[in-house]
Amino acid sequence: MKPTNIITILIMVLLTSGCIKPFSPELNDDSIGKYVVEGTVSSESEWHEITISKTSSVNRESFIPVDDCKVIIMTSNGNAFGGESAGNGLYRVYINSSFLQEGVGIKVLVTTPEGKKIESDFDVMPKTIPLGNIEYTVENHTNLVTGEVVKGVQFYTTLNVEQDDSPYLRWQMIETWEYHSDYPIEFYYDGAVQHVYPPDYSQFYCWTTDYLDQIFTINTSHLSANQIENIHLHFIDNKTARLSVLYSVLINQMTLSYDAYNYWEQLKVNSTVQGNLYPSQPLAIRGNLHYVGDEDMEVLGFFQAAGISSQRLFVSPPPDFELNFNDRCDPTYLRKGFREINPLYYPAYLLEQNGGYTMNWMNDECVLCSLRGGKTQKPDFWPSNNPMP
Repeated sequence: MKPTNIITILIMVLLTSGCIKPFSPELNDDSIGKYVVEGTVSSESEWHEITISKTSSVNRESFIPVDDCKVIIMTSNGNAFGGESAGNGLYRVYINSSFLQEGVGIKVLVTTPEGKKIESDFDVMPKTIPLGNIEYTVENHTNLVTGEVVKGVQFYTTLNVEQDDSPYLRWQMIETWEYHSDYPIEFYYDGAVQHVYPPDYSQFYCWTTDYLDQIFTINTSHLSANQIENIHLHFIDNKTARLSVLYSVLINQMTLSYDAYNYWEQLKVNSTVQGNLYPSQPLAIRGNLHYVGDEDMEVLGFFQAAGISSQRLFVSPPPDFELNFNDRCDPTYLRKGFREINPLYYPAYLLEQNGGYTMNWMNDECVLCSLRGGKTQKPDFWPSNNPMP
């Protein structure tokens, strides 16, 4: 839990995942179909990912990946590393960490399927700042728009900076949580009542992994303290299944250049009133990419070098933490018997009671956890002390 003796600094002014006002970019026809290049190179990794896509209409937002590009990452001391396509607009480049030392400039060169060349400016690899302690506490938060008070878990971190450290940082979170169906598969009707014994738990346990789309940044250049505590990260309310069984978050602390920090600051300002970004594409904010030989043609996105320090945290449901979310399980009582079930809905799952079936027809979400967005494949990093039947 969060320590009690915390130095209070005006962190919420410096670091905020919220927004200033709703923003609805008016993209004309010329803004649709622009290339978007996004990627990060870190001295802590050897495989690096670049995503290439095109913008879509804001009114019909979608992710439009671009395959068949040629991707090369170059360093300021003359090294070049070719990438390979992983499909769906994703490209991976292997670089031994010995080539990615502090102070080395990094840039990307992309050749599009049409033969046009896009490159980024050099972004200098900063010194990595170790991630501080991650703490959490149960809190009540008030929605500034609706006035509603909600209970949830608030995460915090600390930051220790030296005089020669970059003052520009960003935190990125990747969430994973386990959730369960309400019932295993035990009885179903497909023209006759079928009994599954032992009960089928293959669709009972699910896991969802997602990038948190809030932006958390800080600029420490005007702070005198070397240690900064009580830095607010994300908040999980009790209106989701995240804390129903077990929740995990991978927190990546990124040390950035000023240009990269400024790009993420602009995206944060132009986010929506709930603090969520447009999920499929960045807003029309120009980064550090351009067409070779044609500076007037616009490319969106940013290619950055970052020192990354990471930590994974697991959170069990806090004691007496009441959840208030819709699990989408709503059984229907069959007043007229099985003739109420259209064969199109076979198999129709039946609620079990005292070892037998009842005339309560369960919708598929009651027993098929994957219909709620997750996968039945247990992540490799998940604790093994949570056995399946």
